[in-house]
Amino acid sequence: MHTNQAHIETQVAFFADECRRANMRVTPQRLEIFRELLKSSDHPAAETLYRRVRTRQPTLSRDTLYRTLATLECTGLVSRVGSATGTARFEANMTPHDHFLCVGCGEIADLPSPDRTEMTEKIELPPGYQLQTIQVESRGLCANCGVAEQD
Repeated sequence: MHTNQAHIETQVAFFADECRRANMRVTPQRLEIFRELLKSSDHPAAETLYRRVRTRQPTLSRDTLYRTLATLECTGLVSRVGSATGTARFEANMTPHDHFLCVGCGEIADLPSPDRTEMTEKIELPPGYQLQTIQVESRGLCANCGVAEQD
């Protein structure tokens, strides 16, 4: 098993433990959905994820996929990423980072996230509100669309 695969399997084992802690069943479908999200750097839409996982889990239904994504999002094990096209996209990378969305082709790229301690301290929330995360989404043209734009 090479390093990336070993890392993925470590994350899948962590995921299974988190599911058990949350009293969620650890099903083959959930494991494969999470594994595919870990392997995917393209932040797949639910339909893309469905097609990919279905090759390994032929009994997977769209309903199961959508319910699983909703459950995993609510438990903080995956996150929904915005998209220039309006279609929800998903990822399992829960380390702090930002996103660049190409308004031309819809590509989403991960960007390093700077320390936001100072920004967090300056945000004034209404009484009773609690800040959990800050996500920055930059929009523009990727390298491919930027070149096409110049032609």
